[in-house]
Amino acid sequence: MSFSLGVLFIILACFLAVILKEQSPTFSLLVTISSSAMVIAFVVKTATPYINELHKIFEGSGLSSNYFFTVLKGVAICYVSRFAADTCKDSGQTALSNKAELIGKVGLIALSIPFLKDILDIALSLLK
Repeated sequence: MSFSLGVLFIILACFLAVILKEQSPTFSLLVTISSSAMVIAFVVKTATPYINELHKIFEGSGLSSNYFFTVLKGVAICYVSRFAADTCKDSGQTALSNKAELIGKVGLIALSIPFLKDILDIALSLLK
């Protein structure tokens, strides 16, 4: 599936979800979730070669590959929490949507602690 077909798929799924929302909100939500999952799978499949290439470049720089994977995990946390929040908003659950965003933010903070520790260690070693 090319990118233009992906966008066309999203537009058709949106029309279908809007039409179904009047008669059956449950099916509308299922269409939204399933089409979103299919698009995410397409994006992951399409982006994998580029991510692998970035990893090769990163390894060539001499830096620890832990940094690369940590950043990749951070991006995944952002997308997954955003997906959950948008799904909750589509179903009218604004409070749950806000909690999904909060979980993503806390996850990013927890993921950044090793980075902060490394930066503090470097700063302390420079002060000595």
